[in-house]
Amino acid sequence: MQITAARLLELRKNIGFTQVKMAKTLGISQSSLNRYEHDNALIPDTVFLVYADYFDVSLDYIFGWTKVNKVDTEKRKKINGQEIMTLFHREKEGY
Repeated sequence: MQITAARLLELRKNIGFTQVKMAKTLGISQSSLNRYEHDNALIPDTVFLVYADYFDVSLDYIFGWTKVNKVDTEKRKKINGQEIMTLFHREKEGY
């Protein structure tokens, strides 16, 4: 998982966000983001999905399976982080 943590850190730094600003954008605590970026905690699937959407990168890139960091946006439906979180909460609640 070290590559995953490194990719999250790299993506955030590439846009000049602090951990505080990125955490607010994601709706998580700064301490959680710090643990994710330093490979000290398991990263929830929803965080991967939000990062992929927010940064317009593939999960393959985040997981280190490819070095190509941009996806073909014409071939995928773009959804925002709020829609992802709504879907996640519905799944957890059994909808």
